[in-house]
Amino acid sequence: MRIDLDVKLDFSDVLLLPKRSDLSSRNEVNIEREIKFKHSPYVWKGVPIIVSNMDTTGTIEMARKLQEYKVITCLHKYYTADDIPDDLNPDYFMISTGISDADLERLDKIITQKKINFICVDVANGYSINFQNKVKQIKEKYPDKVIVAGNVVTKELVEELIMHCGVDIVKVGIGSGCFSGDTKITMMNDNGTIYYKNIKDIKIGDKVINMNGNPVSVTNVLNQGIKETVKLTQYVNSTKTLETICTPEHRFWVYDKEMNNFDWSELQYMNENMVFTFTKSAYYNDQNYYIENNGLEEVWDITVDCDTHSFVANGNVVHNSVCTTRLQTGVGYPQFSAVMECADAAHGLNGHIISDGGIQNVGDFSKALGGGADFVMCGSMFAGHTESGGELVEENGKKYKVFYGMSSANAMNKYHGGVAHYRSAEGKCVKLPYKGDVEQTILNILGGIRSTMTYIGAHYLKDIPKCSSFIRVNNIVNKIYSADMNH
Repeated sequence: MRIDLDVKLDFSDVLLLPKRSDLSSRNEVNIEREIKFKHSPYVWKGVPIIVSNMDTTGTIEMARKLQEYKVITCLHKYYTADDIPDDLNPDYFMISTGISDADLERLDKIITQKKINFICVDVANGYSINFQNKVKQIKEKYPDKVIVAGNVVTKELVEELIMHCGVDIVKVGIGSGCFSGDTKITMMNDNGTIYYKNIKDIKIGDKVINMNGNPVSVTNVLNQGIKETVKLTQYVNSTKTLETICTPEHRFWVYDKEMNNFDWSELQYMNENMVFTFTKSAYYNDQNYYIENNGLEEVWDITVDCDTHSFVANGNVVHNSVCTTRLQTGVGYPQFSAVMECADAAHGLNGHIISDGGIQNVGDFSKALGGGADFVMCGSMFAGHTESGGELVEENGKKYKVFYGMSSANAMNKYHGGVAHYRSAEGKCVKLPYKGDVEQTILNILGGIRSTMTYIGAHYLKDIPKCSSFIRVNNIVNKIYSADMNH
């Protein structure tokens, strides 16, 4: 393993610097772009915002509404050809596919029956050789289509996908792992007393216990928004001991009985040989665990001031996702730095990238564009609307969108059959406050981008990168008003 000690940044680590501008109104800017692709002959024109292909956001209803604003919706991968209506404009939706035989058969039926311009090949690990080979085959079969593929976070894979696999747009971003707000973190007070605190209630400066058993300071507390989560249930000697809600990409410090070593592993890639740890060198004996789909949750993460970037959550050693060092594999790569580096690589080859993930505030769209992203993809901001998936219910005078967990077939596809003791959880549901029609949300996002352009003097959206200068900051907003950050 090699560790790069260069500082890497997320959107929350930077702010755009205002500049002298001859723009006096948001009405004077143009937020549309015309994009010509490296491999496909198709030329696209529109607003380069993409709704992600979560099954709760990448819906037909979302695409039908947002095409009015020339915004793209990436449809989730469980739509069939019969589901896609003829009134959808192919300029403003993408078809999603995995790489299994069933996925590719479904894709072929859609392309045979419908007019499609974009194919989004979406897997959790864009570093797989099998993934790259499948993408190349898809491009060879459909040479006129715009191929979108990912996710990756390093310039080497961006170059590989563009040059050798026929990809026109690379999805950049690996989601940061995080926990539900009531996850118990092991703390230590000034008197050396151990106690526990919900992760969402932790404050900067609090002391948590790291994998070595030492107290370390919390440097940031991050509300990562609403994400798809799984439920980890652990049993020791057949007795249920722990239940943790977190995103599947969160890294745990585990002992591999087959390899006889300790190392970090993403929850979604664990297997029956791996067991959880409660210190750097001690693990649970006679352990079984189950990982099952949980649905959508509001999730949190913390960063800590120690070289191991570790803390203890619900009794297990875990890695904070947003750290200032990065592993060569790119797992957990801070999004702003990933966008800058991958955009530079792609543009040198006349390719393009999507910044996929990390959006917490409206201003993050402008930061991603300023960092070089050609498109910005987001899911959480588009959840909970009329056009989103889920049933609308009312409780105690308040309206909610209820989202049911993914089907077992969906979950198995997500985990590639690689999670030990997997069981699906069909009945789990999550409530999100109802936001109404998506129109107000998209107008807010587009208005934020327009405002940014007036501050930095960018007349056209394509000019945002060359007009952007960033400053590094420790805090982007007064935390007293953090509840209103997205309004």
